[in-house]
Amino acid sequence: KFDLVIVDPPPRFVKKGGGRVRLAESYGKIMAGCIELLDAGGGKLLVGTSTGRERTDRLEDHLAVASEFSDRRLERIEIIEPDLDFPPATGRPTSRYILVRVD
Repeated sequence: KFDLVIVDPPPRFVKKGGGRVRLAESYGKIMAGCIELLDAGGGKLLVGTSTGRERTDRLEDHLAVASEFSDRRLERIEIIEPDLDFPPATGRPTSRYILVRVD
């Protein structure tokens, strides 16, 4: 078990055994799996995405799904903006990360 788990999967990937997975459809379940790696007494989850299409409000929707699947309470601690050396792509929103406490 860990005190901190960082999850920042690619927007699309192939799961074991084949078949494509789209992040937008599976991120809550992926986060729930990561929560299972956290210490039962609590821990922190750092959530991000490598695509500018996943807005912060969408990440929070995925966190709500993760909370439901894992049956653990999540509390947002901080939204982390990228540094100046990582500017957003033209026409895409800036990717953000959310640090969450898991109880």
